[in-house]
Amino acid sequence: MIQPQQLEELDIAAITLLYGDDGKVSPVQKQRDILKVVTAMTDEHYNYLLLAVELQSELHYAMPSRNMLYDAVQYADQVYQVSKVHRQYQDQPADTGEFLSDFYKTDKLLPVITLTVYLDAKEWDAPRSLYETLLVEDERLCPFIPDYKLNLVTPAEMADADFPKLHTELSPVLKYLKYSRSKKKLAEVVYEGPAYRSMSSYASSTWVT
Repeated sequence: MIQPQQLEELDIAAITLLYGDDGKVSPVQKQRDILKVVTAMTDEHYNYLLLAVELQSELHYAMPSRNMLYDAVQYADQVYQVSKVHRQYQDQPADTGEFLSDFYKTDKLLPVITLTVYLDAKEWDAPRSLYETLLVEDERLCPFIPDYKLNLVTPAEMADADFPKLHTELSPVLKYLKYSRSKKKLAEVVYEGPAYRSMSSYASSTWVT
């Protein structure tokens, strides 16, 4: 379980370097919806992670490649920051490999985990992995192609027993979304759920519309 005090806000802007038709590098700025660093204690060890959330009110059929790009940029930025520290302190590389990469053998990156939250009652019928978006005529190629899978939360696929596992106002919001297409069931859920009578104005106006 991640506690709020373990989270620290990070800059949601990311810079992507793309090549144009003329071969010149063109920087493009992308923004993540939510990006935080977490320090969590598990099994007597500290784990440091970068956690990102992409909020989708509509289906996105290229979501795997989109999230993969965001994650890759995040890793590239970490490498850049590490190399900048080496230059700042004038660290001496141990060999040519460390010199050329500006990333030393002992350097490590923080894992990046991106969660896609689909804010709709409909089924998510968009691709859930990079493989599903690829045109591959010969499956023998697949072992050589890295896949990227979505970490996806979609209300339509959540069982009622799953909602109490969320300890914030996101729980009643997602349950509301799941049953929002059935007036009868939604009325039952809202009537029986005390959370809806004490929900903050921010959550009710931002999420439940």
